[in-house]
Amino acid sequence: MGRNAYEALIPWLDDLVRLWEHDLLYGGFPASVAAVHAAQPVPQWFVNDIFL
Repeated sequence: MGRNAYEALIPWLDDLVRLWEHDLLYGGFPASVAAVHAAQPVPQWFVNDIFL
């Protein structure tokens, strides 16, 4: 079962890796990724929650 799922994803591997790296580039958190996609800065409340 797992093997079938893995093999079904192989054709999409390049796209999946590119999207995963893009997500990680912006912190990998929904709030930071959403801000980048909206062409907005990462919200200050989010930065405070992460670093304070």
